[in-house]
Amino acid sequence: MFIQIDEGIFVNSDMVTAVELSVVSSEPYGEIYRWAFYTTTGEKSVFFSRDFDSKEEAENWFENIRFMINKG
Repeated sequence: MFIQIDEGIFVNSDMVTAVELSVVSSEPYGEIYRWAFYTTTGEKSVFFSRDFDSKEEAENWFENIRFMINKG
């Protein structure tokens, strides 16, 4: 199953090996969060989600898609 993680960016949930939440920006604009999806898809193996204005927003978004990621 493919998961849309940003405008025009989809990852194959069967190929996701890890997911990590990062702070990509802070002062002076405030913290911006982005998910990194690590995959086994060859040359480009890391794909990034859209940006989130708060950690809570990022965690809520991930909670809605996490069940689609293959754990096995």
